[in-house]
Amino acid sequence: MKISVLMAVYNESRYIEAAVTSVIEQVLGAQLELVCVDDFSTDDTWFMLEELAARYPQVKAVRNQTKGKCAAFSLAFEYSSGDLVLLLAGDDLLPAGALQARISPWLDSSSAADVELVSACKYKTFSTNKLLDGMVMPKLGGKGALSGGTVVFSRDLARRMFPIPAGLISEDLWLRCHFEYLDAVQIVDIPTIGLLYRLHENNSLRRDVDFATKDQDIRRRSVVYGMFLTAYRCSLSASAREALENLVALEILRAKGCSLSILFFRGISLLERARALVYSKSFLYWFHKKLIRLTTGFSR
Repeated sequence: MKISVLMAVYNESRYIEAAVTSVIEQVLGAQLELVCVDDFSTDDTWFMLEELAARYPQVKAVRNQTKGKCAAFSLAFEYSSGDLVLLLAGDDLLPAGALQARISPWLDSSSAADVELVSACKYKTFSTNKLLDGMVMPKLGGKGALSGGTVVFSRDLARRMFPIPAGLISEDLWLRCHFEYLDAVQIVDIPTIGLLYRLHENNSLRRDVDFATKDQDIRRRSVVYGMFLTAYRCSLSASAREALENLVALEILRAKGCSLSILFFRGISLLERARALVYSKSFLYWFHKKLIRLTTGFSR
């Protein structure tokens, strides 16, 4: 079995060596490759990648052809050859021994042959800000997270997801739609910390921004639901189509600032409605940021 770690990097000269080393030092009873795609960095990231590729035979260093994080991950997949695939940011780390635990579902011969497995681990934050350091997510005991860096999936499933549509600003929701709405996909929760997620001022998910900026970010991220519906409508179950259509409708209400309609929207979880409500009005967003700062010191 061969494992491919895909890494999209942009101006990560401060962190890239530690990220690469955390992958190379994984102890596995399997082959391992790390495909790093530099997304037009303007610092020393590319030169560091070249040096790391020369030092470690498991590392491939590639320059992106089209600017964009999703394009970088898609190109990394083209250059990969593993049976299992996972994504890693150039500023995050794999804890020692984490990868062996994260691929364990595929080592269990009792898994059904007609089901695509996805393993989902927990992540732990680390930061120079003591208030943000050491948070383990998700908080629910046996659950893993379905974000980009916490999942492992098969190459067969990856072929359905890649290339990631160029119009998306992030890969995480596109992947998550495949995990949650396609038939014959089984999510296996790995209730251990399999990713160390670095929190710093240059994270791709912008937090401490004004309402107009946050609104545009959410609009650009939320187009994934409509794109996924268009791509898979004919093969989705009726319940999956309804769930996605509800998410599309919820985003329309959020973008229009229809707070009451969001509050009483049926067919959507309370958590999704609460998230949409917070980002539907500038004063609700302001209050949310103040509350988060007061309780955790964390800006979102």
